[in-house]
Amino acid sequence: MRKFTAKEIVESIGIIAVIVSLLLVASELRQANDIALRDSRVEINNLEYDQRRLAFESEQFSLMREKLRELDPELTSIESELAFDWAAMNMANWGNISASVDAGLLAPATAEVWTQSAVSLVHDYPGIIPFIRGRASAIGLDYGYSPLLDAVLDAVSK
Repeated sequence: MRKFTAKEIVESIGIIAVIVSLLLVASELRQANDIALRDSRVEINNLEYDQRRLAFESEQFSLMREKLRELDPELTSIESELAFDWAAMNMANWGNISASVDAGLLAPATAEVWTQSAVSLVHDYPGIIPFIRGRASAIGLDYGYSPLLDAVLDAVSK
């Protein structure tokens, strides 16, 4: 039986250490991705929750939403500001969804559900359309930014 030299033993230990360290790095990357996925989902849920809370806590917001069910609602200046803010909140939410899908943190099927929800919002509240257009124009968004926004822009252009 062949005896290993000290050099061969040290090299073998070094190779094993490199392999173990690579496995640890891979494990840490997987854990970081899991944390990012969780944080992304939490942020999306928080945005949605904040939106819903605003709707239920503010009578003025609820009344404005009812007016937005009409295609050309008559809104007060405060209601117009609320509608613009609501459009901005929705668009921020949609942007987070798109960014999470692009980063691989959310499945494309999740984006499809959100896309259907966004288009449904436009159909249920057609009075929000000018505010979505205004917000998109104000921040320079147009077709090609994300499939979700493209679907919303298609819905508001009809």
